[in-house]
Amino acid sequence: MNALIKRCWIALALLAATATFAQEGESDEGQFLSFTLENDAPNGTDRYYSSGIEVTWSKWQRLLPALPFELSFPAPPPPAIRDLPNFHAGQSYSLRSIAVGQQIYTPADLSNPDYLPSDRPYAGWSYLQLSLARAWGHQRQSVAIEVGTFGPNSQADEAQRSFHKLIGSAVPQGWEHQVKNHVSADLILTRDDRLLSQRILGDYRLNLSSSQKLRLGSANSKLELGFATDFAKGTPGSDRRSIRYFSRGSISLVGRDRSLSNPYRESSTGVAKASLVPRLEAGFEYQLPKAKLSFSIVRLGKQFASQEGDHSFASISYSLW
Repeated sequence: MNALIKRCWIALALLAATATFAQEGESDEGQFLSFTLENDAPNGTDRYYSSGIEVTWSKWQRLLPALPFELSFPAPPPPAIRDLPNFHAGQSYSLRSIAVGQQIYTPADLSNPDYLPSDRPYAGWSYLQLSLARAWGHQRQSVAIEVGTFGPNSQADEAQRSFHKLIGSAVPQGWEHQVKNHVSADLILTRDDRLLSQRILGDYRLNLSSSQKLRLGSANSKLELGFATDFAKGTPGSDRRSIRYFSRGSISLVGRDRSLSNPYRESSTGVAKASLVPRLEAGFEYQLPKAKLSFSIVRLGKQFASQEGDHSFASISYSLW
């Protein structure tokens, strides 16, 4: 495995091992660890965005108000902060996170060892992301830097081949034509706004929010506009059991997607990207006293011009604090 990737995983493991999670009762800060796995196997396919894995360590802190009016917001914080343990509505929060992950992309035909000019090329993206967010009242803003590598250095080919051998599935044959090694970095700016939070049907609450995400860099460049709804029972962020049903939708204006094309002009590997990519997601989240489990199905529109139909995959995430 590439030395840089090894160091990233070791650093995150040390952070997780030394973390002191939030104690019972009210707290001004806390930490949590999240594991996310995405795969298109539940859809009966193994193509396009084939799988992804991410491990995230985060630390949140309640901030003293800089101005008195920060205490007067009636709406609860948006989901990413609202779901933290022991949150207090109307307060300001900061959230610092470190994440490492890997994404694997493949063509539709894994048995063909030849280069397929009209299909998505094999590609892997292994990355480290550092982010800082702040939430107050009905708004959340974040800035993140994501640095990683495409190509054989991402170790995506070894990861997929090893997993297929482990489960007794056919080993993909065309990784020799993957997108070449290329170190990339992206700046990611995100803003979420709570538009509505209304209690309905007894203990259930309906929340509506909007989001804007701008990603600029040599790996990806796109503007994403989205919305989200969730229907929740219980008090999010508390130590009591609760369940939340959610749906999200977005449309992305794509300027660059390096997983679809090789950065080197002398190589013909790659396909033409789609300029507009819709995304729909629906799922549920179940919160335990010190953990949270979520599951969703994601449907992506065409990501490249010659793609045959949309693509779906499942996402499962587990967090503990």
